[in-house]
Amino acid sequence: PKRGAVGALQPLAMEYIRVVVILAVVQVFSTGLLPLLRGSGKPVAAMVVMVQGLLVNIFLDWLFVWVLRWGMFGAAIATVTAQLSGVPVALFLVLRNKQLPLHKEDFVPSFPLLKKMLGLGASPFGLSVSVSAVILLNNLQALRYGGADAVAVYAILSYVFSSLHPLLSGVGEGTQPLISYCHGAHDHKGMVFLRKAAFVMVLATAVVLAVAAWLCRGYVGALFGAGQQAQEGAAQGMIWYSLCLPFFGIARICSSYFCATAQAKLANVLAYAEPLLAQPLCLLVLPALFGVQGIWAATFGAYLLLAAAGVILLQRQLQIQED
Repeated sequence: PKRGAVGALQPLAMEYIRVVVILAVVQVFSTGLLPLLRGSGKPVAAMVVMVQGLLVNIFLDWLFVWVLRWGMFGAAIATVTAQLSGVPVALFLVLRNKQLPLHKEDFVPSFPLLKKMLGLGASPFGLSVSVSAVILLNNLQALRYGGADAVAVYAILSYVFSSLHPLLSGVGEGTQPLISYCHGAHDHKGMVFLRKAAFVMVLATAVVLAVAAWLCRGYVGALFGAGQQAQEGAAQGMIWYSLCLPFFGIARICSSYFCATAQAKLANVLAYAEPLLAQPLCLLVLPALFGVQGIWAATFGAYLLLAAAGVILLQRQLQIQED
């Protein structure tokens, strides 16, 4: 059964991956422009570009997959086209920013600056890479404990929550330049205010998204055209994934805060603890105890651990600063 599942899924995966890899430069360029927008004082514009790309992706998925019947090739083209759609607007806004105009000197490499960027950039890099590592681990466990049906369920859950996670990560990314500014200006009150505001905002957003996901759990599988068994599995998995959203948001806020205050080591601890410790541990233990349900519960368990670690590290760091 395992070989049959691999044989059925591998051609579809390769069809998707070929397009995404060939056009990866689009994703790199698109993703790189958003932090430039936020850092130049245009967080709302960055959010609009991100939401616009999400809406374009949803529409093109429907058009290419459901209407034109292009299959996984169509889904890949939809993804890349959606990423490309935000580039002209983001590039235009970056280039026309009169407060931060570009000069020839800006394109000359500064090695001290590059060294600092690499140190602070290791954390967001780890967060990005962890997504792929977590998807791989989940798929392997899904194949082992539930076969192709479990893989189909995980694909549904992954699609749904990969659309929700950026809304929570965006809170941390949006407040990061503001906290960094206050940190550099030694504005302690501003940092306290922004930190509290970030936690309140991410928790409020997470609760709203969790409730919406929980209410829609019975319809998501049918929306993706899944079979009856996969629909039931997706509904059960949505419960666990809904519960993990607040903890996901807390972990991301802590990581962004550490980056904003130049605490690269603490940010890296949270970034790399997910793919190297929390997710593997939960995916190894919980499915062995509870079967397929343990796979969905593993995501909840992993983000619970990460959120707890982030809060503990943050509290310790704040105590050190006060002393």
